[in-house]
Formats: sequence, C-alpha cells, structure tokens
Amino acid sequence: MTSVETMNATPDRLAERILAAWESGNELLLRQELRKTQSLGCVAAGGLDEERLELLQALSRDMLRPATPLSEGRRDPAVRRCLDLLAHLAQRHCSTIGAN
Repeated sequence: MTSVETMNATPDRLAERILAAWESGNELLLRQELRKTQSLGCVAAGGLDEERLELLQALSRDMLRPATPLSEGRRDPAVRRCLDLLAHLAQRHCSTIGAN
C-alpha cells in the first residue's frame, strides 16, 4: 500500500474494498484486501476510528481463516456475519458522503 493509500485507509473505505473484492469473486483480490488491513498498524486517527480499525482487522483475520474464503465462506455462517459487519462499517462512508 502506498503512502497516499495509507493516508486514505479509513476503516469504512477498507471495508468497502473488501466487500467489492468479495462481490467480484476474485479470490486473490479478496486475500490482498484482507491482508492490507492486517498490515496497517495504528493508521487511524484515534477514538472511534481506531475502534473501527480494530474491528475491521478482527473481521479480516476471521475471513482469512478458511483456506478458500470465497468458496468456503459462502457456506460458513461466521464469514456471513463478518460480511454483515463489513457492510455496517462501509455504511459510515456512504452516509458521510450523503451528508456533504
């Protein structure tokens, strides 16, 4: 991830990217997006964003557990819950855009 990408790496945007990778059906892209969240460290500004980043990292860790997250994840209720929570995190970005 470049320094510009890191500066724009908010939990809601990262959640959107993971969901987009999931929807694309591209296993390699999904794994790349999930791993990006693991390598961020404490990029978030603090407070609520820091908590959201920690949640995002936990969700991505859980989604990386199956050998093939896409095929196994479609049947795994735990992965489905992760997707629901990712959608919730991504909604923050959509609602922020609509408020401007």
